[in-house]
Amino acid sequence: MYILIIPLLSYVLPSRSDEWQVNILDVGQGVSVLVIKNNRALVYDVGAKYPSGFNMADAVILPILKAKGIGHIDWLFISHGDNDHAGSLPFLTQGIAVNNLVTNTDRCQLGFSADWQELNLAVLWPQNPINYSDNNGSCVMKISDGIHSVLLPGDIDKSIEQNLVELYGAQLKSTLLLAPHHGSNTSSTTPFIQTVDPEYVVFSQGFKNRWGFPKADVVTRYLNSGVRHANLYSISQTGQVRFVFAGQYSAKVDILTYRFDLYPYWYANMHNCCANRW
Repeated sequence: MYILIIPLLSYVLPSRSDEWQVNILDVGQGVSVLVIKNNRALVYDVGAKYPSGFNMADAVILPILKAKGIGHIDWLFISHGDNDHAGSLPFLTQGIAVNNLVTNTDRCQLGFSADWQELNLAVLWPQNPINYSDNNGSCVMKISDGIHSVLLPGDIDKSIEQNLVELYGAQLKSTLLLAPHHGSNTSSTTPFIQTVDPEYVVFSQGFKNRWGFPKADVVTRYLNSGVRHANLYSISQTGQVRFVFAGQYSAKVDILTYRFDLYPYWYANMHNCCANRW
């Protein structure tokens, strides 16, 4: 009798996995990161809204969540109030339930820590955002499973990078780094890069953006600090990038990009014609 119940329980109860994925979404000149584990979601930043009414929640984030069958967001973190990071917030909260909304004006500050499905969520900065510019008051978050970790630094500049290096030292080390401030030359200093020591770096920026992000000097600093050229990803070239971490018992990382892997039709795949991502 009990043997017959086991298959029924496995069908009714959802299976749990150590695997988790980090999706750097293609929201143009802006940032939105979707973390998924066991079909549950965490979002860091939501991209921009525009005077026309077009916004990245309706255009990108909500369709992805719907396609994956995710009916609510467990955690929504907003790094700071700039439009390219927070503009779509009202549209997102209208379109899907959010269990926990955390911004840098409340709990998304130094000292915040939470466990979410065996992942540790830790906010490393700011101490108090009113003491800093909008960019330097960005909520800096690290997500870790004990082996793999992701550092999400918002738009901080070199002065805050130095503070983080002094505060945390080797604790900053991360598998994946979202390049601060989209690859601006005011950020991504050599001491910061070398302390974080990332294996993978993603620049979340728009195609032919007016600031020229990522700056050539910034790309050079990452390369000179030991990051392989093949491990530098520019969202304007690759589209959405998905990092799949096997969990705390394996060092395996799988990487998929929208243009080269997730949408590989001959008329959309640029791999053969545009091997140089920059």
